[in-house]
Amino acid sequence: MAKALKDLGNSTTLIYFDEELSDFVKGSGIEALLEKDITPRQGYNLVVSVGDNKLSKKLLEIYPESNHITAPKVHMLCSTGLCLTCRIKIEDKYLLACTDGAWFDAKLINWDDIISREEFYKEEEVLALEEYKKQLSRKRLRGG
Repeated sequence: MAKALKDLGNSTTLIYFDEELSDFVKGSGIEALLEKDITPRQGYNLVVSVGDNKLSKKLLEIYPESNHITAPKVHMLCSTGLCLTCRIKIEDKYLLACTDGAWFDAKLINWDDIISREEFYKEEEVLALEEYKKQLSRKRLRGG
C-alpha cells in the first residue's frame, strides 16, 4: 500500500504501523513510524493506520484535520459477511470489514464501540492461546 500511495504522488503521507509490518514499509519512500514513535508532526495530507484500534483513535485525535484511512483490527470468522463478527459502527449504521472494507475513513468509525468489543474476549483469548501452546508442547513431546 505504501508503494501504491507513493506511485499516486502522495509525498506527504505518514503511515503508522506495528513492529510486525516493518519489513513491508521499508524502502517504500514514504515516512513510516513505529506506533511507539507517536509525536505530532506537521504537513501531512494523509495518515494511514493499520492494526491497533487504540493507535488509530489516538492518531485521529492528533491529526484531526488530515485525511485518515484505517483498516481496523476486528475479529473475522467467515470472511463472507454471514457471521457479522467483523461489524464496525460507522456513524449510525454497521458495515462489515470483510465485505465493505477493509479500509475505512477513520473519522467515521465509532472507536469506543470497536475498542470495547475488542476487549470483551481478551481473557478468553489469553486462555485459548495458553491451551494451544500446551497442545503444541504435548505434540512435540510425542514426536508429532
